Amino acid sequence: ETLRGNRSFILDAANRVTDGNRAKVFQYATETLRKQLFSDTAFVVAEVSRSGLEVLKEVSEDLKSDQKFMFDIARRQGKPVTAVLAYCTPSLRDALQGLQKVARASPYPPPPADAPLPDPPSASSGGQHPRLPPPPLTPAPGTSAKLGTMPKPPSTHVGTAAPATSSTGAPSQAAPPANPKFTTIR
Repeated sequence: ETLRGNRSFILDAANRVTDGNRAKVFQYATETLRKQLFSDTAFVVAEVSRSGLEVLKEVSEDLKSDQKFMFDIARRQGKPVTAVLAYCTPSLRDALQGLQKVARASPYPPPPADAPLPDPPSASSGGQHPRLPPPPLTPAPGTSAKLGTMPKPPSTHVGTAAPATSSTGAPSQAAPPANPKFTTIR
């Protein structure tokens, strides 16, 4: 039992396996050691690079729900994010699938299915990713089709000043001068 709970012993045994049965070694480790190993980010990253994405089946729930971690695993493996969806927690999977729906509505063309994740944009690039083209220039609804021109506003009649009345409601004798704010716009 003490060897099954010894991290150094289990890792040494796993390193000695050459026929692809590395994952089987971890089945013989104690439950406590397995939880410890598969909660260790560095260990999981190294195991995924050695054995593939299937290692993510054993990863702790904390790591399975960590979007940054899952994106990093996909990027390191040269896989699209969709390759790790099956291993994410249901809540992260739903969130990522929601992002996919938003991405489908994007004006940018979709990347090839086997394209690796790009590195995040740096501060020196102004937050713009250097590999992404600018969005297409299309006129907004209600604007002119010629770029750089604005449509003419419709002619509206704002009105004129109402005639002055006395306290009895009858029109007063002297009308005030016209207020320049109340004029007709053409």
